[in-house]
Amino acid sequence: MNHLYNFALFIIANSAGFFSISLTYHLSIALGIFKLDNALLDNGALQEHYFTGTTLAWMVCTVLSLGFFIMRDNSRWLFLLLPLLLPIAYGLSVLVRLDGSVPS
Repeated sequence: MNHLYNFALFIIANSAGFFSISLTYHLSIALGIFKLDNALLDNGALQEHYFTGTTLAWMVCTVLSLGFFIMRDNSRWLFLLLPLLLPIAYGLSVLVRLDGSVPS
C-alpha cells in the first residue's frame, strides 16, 4: 500500500508541475507581472523561450523526481517537488526577462 501511495504522490506532483506552466503564465498576466503589449514579447519569443523552455525544464525535473523512489531520508521530498517548483521559477524568470524590466 505504501508503494501505491508513493506512486500517487509522484503522479500528482508531476501533473501539478505540468499544469503550473500555463497557470504561471495566466496568473502573471492577471497580476500584472508583465504586459502583453511589450515589443520583446512577441508570439515567437514567448513560444520559444517560455513555453518550450519551461516544458523542457519540467521534463528534466520529472526524470530527476524519480529520485523520490530511490532516496530514503527526508531529501526525497525535495526530489518530489522539483517538477513543481523549478518550472515555475524558470518560467517567471523568462517572463520577467522578456518583459524587458530587467536588462539582459
